[in-house]
Amino acid sequence: MLFGNNYLEVDIEPETLGAHMAAISAMDIACFDIKGKALSTPIWNLLGGKFRDRIPVYSSLVQHHLTPERDVEKVLARM
Repeated sequence: MLFGNNYLEVDIEPETLGAHMAAISAMDIACFDIKGKALSTPIWNLLGGKFRDRIPVYSSLVQHHLTPERDVEKVLARM
């Protein structure tokens, strides 16, 4: 259960089967965000620190008719 718990103890587990994982993930990220703000540190630091300077990106706009360049433009427009 989330409510009533110490927000610095980030550990959310569904109490029943079939819980929607996107909602659980959103709550998990929100708790990490609260904890990071309370400790004045970014979430990546709470998760163990920096491991690399760059990461590959995957686009899932599911528009197969687009060229890779147009796909990149659409992704950048959403950021």
